[in-house]
Amino acid sequence: MKVGADMRMARINFFNPSSPGGVYAFTQAFTQGPNPLQGSTTAGDSFASLLLGFPNSGSVTVDPGVSLQNFYFSGYFQDDIKVTTKLTVNAGLRYETESPYTERHNRLVGFDTHIPSPVRNAAFPNLEGALRFADANNRYVYDWPMANFGPRLGLAYQAGKSTTVRAGAGLFYAPLQISNNAVGFAPTNGYSQSTPLVASNNGGITPAATLSNPFPSGIIAPSGSALGAATYLGQGITVWDSHPQTPRSVQWNFSLQQQLRNSILLEAAYVGNRGTNLAGERELNTLPSQDMSLGSSLLQLVPNPFYTQINVGNLANPTITRSQLLRPFPQFTGLDILNATAGNSSYHSLQVKAEKRMSKGLQVLVSYTFAKLITDVPWAASGIGGNNGSGAFEDWNNLHNERSLSAQDVSQALAISYTYALPGHFKGPAQWVIGGWEVNGITRLQTGTPLGLTTSTNSTNSLGGGSRPNTNGQDPNLPDNRAEASKISQWFNTAAFTIPPTFTFGNVSRTLPATRAPGLTNFDFSAFKNFKIRERATLQFRAEFFNLFNHPQFSPAAISLGDKQFGTISSTAVLPRVGQMALKLTF
Repeated sequence: MKVGADMRMARINFFNPSSPGGVYAFTQAFTQGPNPLQGSTTAGDSFASLLLGFPNSGSVTVDPGVSLQNFYFSGYFQDDIKVTTKLTVNAGLRYETESPYTERHNRLVGFDTHIPSPVRNAAFPNLEGALRFADANNRYVYDWPMANFGPRLGLAYQAGKSTTVRAGAGLFYAPLQISNNAVGFAPTNGYSQSTPLVASNNGGITPAATLSNPFPSGIIAPSGSALGAATYLGQGITVWDSHPQTPRSVQWNFSLQQQLRNSILLEAAYVGNRGTNLAGERELNTLPSQDMSLGSSLLQLVPNPFYTQINVGNLANPTITRSQLLRPFPQFTGLDILNATAGNSSYHSLQVKAEKRMSKGLQVLVSYTFAKLITDVPWAASGIGGNNGSGAFEDWNNLHNERSLSAQDVSQALAISYTYALPGHFKGPAQWVIGGWEVNGITRLQTGTPLGLTTSTNSTNSLGGGSRPNTNGQDPNLPDNRAEASKISQWFNTAAFTIPPTFTFGNVSRTLPATRAPGLTNFDFSAFKNFKIRERATLQFRAEFFNLFNHPQFSPAAISLGDKQFGTISSTAVLPRVGQMALKLTF
């Protein structure tokens, strides 16, 4: 029986101003025409908007220093049971929990969807939703999930003299810290302050701000908790999930091992993984999907019911776009949840391994994986963002529609590694020249990851979601036997995709199941030579080469329809051949 515990206190202190000098973005929206509501792949240019001084968005911030602290507790017991001389069972139970973060001066906020809004009016008599501030009596701004029990069970059975069967399953938990609070974020709205740039008063058609005077009303000073529920009205809010679940993963495997002669081991395994409550970013103040049918009327200016009640951003104007008033929390321009535990993933794989253990100076390991990784959110087991479109949500209101191959799915991967000490022991000068050599290498061959396409010109983006193309039924894959230059200039069939009509969602999936980025073919190689100087002193010469054959490893093609580089590969993913030599003295 084994019993153990782990207790930790974590402190994170940082001062990380996001944009104290202002940050501005430019698109082709203000320079495309003749119809500004009609997306186009040829009209408008973001650099032209820059030259005219018309930013599409921007902000300037005032940020506080942050001193965070939380606690982690875990414990386990495990029993290894020798059932018979051939069967061993491992059974155990683990418990772990992580307290919510607190801040030394209680400068944290959460979002409560049920707090009555101070800007209720005749148009919104039951309006709810406001910031909730930590204080000395309640320092937590999100719930503390505690029911995190993780059972584990494994077995090993010797089916024959040289055959072993192994199986196991377990429930594992991950900390909420995997979002990004450990690298420079804490929800401090009110103690921090962002002054948004009002780019347009009519839904992105006519510019309202210029680079020469981006904030005509001045820079907003932080109010702390003095304004209570009125804090940050008219602005975008970024907070942690108020009611998170602990991210968890159920993992299981089954394998067969066979020992052969000459120290060779064969193994075949099925490995699976089911992830739930995976933490990542989610926008909650997005336009309801059914309202997209209103079309261009979403951008019509209507009387602003919050005029005189809110004095920041677009909501301080006498008129506002209809789309803003249809959002779940119209008193805010955005509600970004970092560590929203809404993600799911599913992984299944066949893993085959052949290993020749070290004998007669030779060791070889060959492994092959055939796998599929499916997720319903970009961040699930794949990270947020990425140059292959993995970070592109289309409809925040319909996560089920986001289910597709992960942007990090590698369907097939082969890896070969080897070490060989060249035989031969010589005397005198011959030993210095041809004796004592050792060569090593790693070879990797794998398929590319699925591409996730976006568009850069559809107005859906400004209404809270992303935008993907439509497919017209053509095969997006081009023949693989083309010349290399042809592949680089057009990696996939760009004619298979079109920009969807304005105020509609594209019909391609988040990632394309059969259209992938370039795969990987890489050889790394090294050669070592040892010179015995004395009994306790050895001089080693090392020559190492990465990407030995200088094979170009291409990055994914441009994936944004509307971009002039759409479908074109413009860079490589890894360095060309790199060689290095060294001498090492061991004594």
